[in-house]
Amino acid sequence: MKKTILHTPEGVRDIYNEEIEKREVIIKQLKDLIKTYGYDNIETPTFEYMSVYYKDITLRKSKDLYKFFDKDGNTLVLRPDFTPSIARAVSKYFTDDKVIRLFYVGNVFANNRRYQGRLKESCQFGGELIGEESIDSDAEIISIIVNALKSCKLDDFQISVGHADIFKGLIDIGKFDEDDTETIREYMLNRNVFGLEEFLESNNTSKDLIDMFLSICKMYTPGSDDWNRLLDKANQYKILSKSLNYLNDLYEVLRKYGVEKYISFETGSLSEYDYYTGITFAGYTYKSGEPIVTGGRYDNLLSNFGNKRPAIGFGIFVDQLQLALDRQNILYIEKSNKIIICYKSCDRKKAINEAIKLRKQSNIVELILLKDDFDKAKALYEDENVTVMEIK
Repeated sequence: MKKTILHTPEGVRDIYNEEIEKREVIIKQLKDLIKTYGYDNIETPTFEYMSVYYKDITLRKSKDLYKFFDKDGNTLVLRPDFTPSIARAVSKYFTDDKVIRLFYVGNVFANNRRYQGRLKESCQFGGELIGEESIDSDAEIISIIVNALKSCKLDDFQISVGHADIFKGLIDIGKFDEDDTETIREYMLNRNVFGLEEFLESNNTSKDLIDMFLSICKMYTPGSDDWNRLLDKANQYKILSKSLNYLNDLYEVLRKYGVEKYISFETGSLSEYDYYTGITFAGYTYKSGEPIVTGGRYDNLLSNFGNKRPAIGFGIFVDQLQLALDRQNILYIEKSNKIIICYKSCDRKKAINEAIKLRKQSNIVELILLKDDFDKAKALYEDENVTVMEIK
């Protein structure tokens, strides 16, 4: 027997019993909530042509994708992200100008080096609002996220909101080349402020711009003195001022939704996805080392599929959410009464009839054909909260 035959590859795992039940409860709560906002379900393939994620679009580096070939030699990839797949489907099937609201649930597959020690196959639930470019649609998506997490009984969390144009603006102001931009991006993704400052100084960046970079790489509470000082400081840079003031206006709309206590600004936040064009966000809760939700606006993505329409979406990482709920002792599954009926072959009819009757009463019933005496069979379940009975 090969040593690997009982083991799973790195980054994937088996899920069973109570863990599956908890996941199903979470997904049901999320589905029930998003449906109240008028979102319809969509399901896209687990694998797509590579061009959906890579080539002219370059949404992912080739080495980060799980690739294989079909019988015709076409390169296929396991879905690393739902959004491009949904953008493709919407461009193919939705041709009118109506606003489209869709939600999805399924597994995604990531082979990024950043995922070392993390799941490479994970469950994701998300929503996409396509066809509307407005502060109202941005606020709607964030409101859905807050209320979706609350529907899972989570209350101690924060949604950190940023804007893709902030980073782009800083790069344009500094006139950084492609290599320097990637270096700065890495420092900011890793939240290495000291490394970023050192690099900018070595690159002869102006003191004012270095100060702007360092100010951007902080968390802010909307309406605080620190936030107002940042707004004043950004006035010398038009693109930064525009993006920061948009976040300020968005916060005012979110106040009308009553979700403002869950909102903070992370102006230096970046995404591993290059397609975001407006607001970006990530949700965090304690006892989870990773974000439980990410997303943002991607107004140019659908044009790659011949259908230029604005859009915004989010993805909740169900595995991370479930882990946080477990660690916070929030997620509890109420067990139905389970009955085990033991019987000998001569009493088969009586046992089956009894099982049918009990199942009609919403009981969970297992039938066990006795091979030994009843006491031995009962002993196998003494550590479980079940009722074991014998039919004679």
